[in-house]
Order: sequence, then structure tokens, then C-alpha cells
Amino acid sequence: MIKIQLDEQQLKEIYLDEINKRLKEIDKEISFWDTKELKRQTNMSWNTIQDNFFHDPDFPKFKSGQKWYFPAYECKVFLRNWALKQQKKYKFFNKEAM
Repeated sequence: MIKIQLDEQQLKEIYLDEINKRLKEIDKEISFWDTKELKRQTNMSWNTIQDNFFHDPDFPKFKSGQKWYFPAYECKVFLRNWALKQQKKYKFFNKEAM
């Protein structure tokens, strides 16, 4: 008879490491987003994107022909910073309303 014992914590760590490796590989594969992907990534409509940050000079974008492209990594960094600024602005606004 063969007995197998597994360390569940070690198995979980291995599993999570592999998931993180795969996610990093996927991130590397996509260099640029188009407008459809930008809308999907932000879960915003095109009008909302334009109203909130599209025209910000720091927002990374370029146009090739008739189509807009957005460098994926740089957009993620910009969007995280933009969201933090929005959160701070919203908290400040709420404190003043009290």
C-alpha cells in the first residue's frame, strides 16, 4: 500500500506562484490596448473616458490612422494614479460636506 501525504500550505504556495507567473506572461503579451479594450479594462463608456481623463496630457495614447492605441503598462500605471487622485478628491469633498 502506498501512502501520499501533501503539505496543503506548500501546495497552495506552488499553485499561487504558478498563477502569478501565468498572469505576468499574459500581461507581457498585450502591448497596446485599442479603445474597445480600454473601455473593457476601465469598465467605462467612451464618453466617460473622454470626460474624465482622455484629454489629460499625461494619459498615454497615440493615433495610428483612424485608430487610437494605448500602451497597456503605461495606461495601467496612469489609471491607478488617476483613481487614487479621484479617491482623495472624493474623500476631501465628503469631509467638507459634513
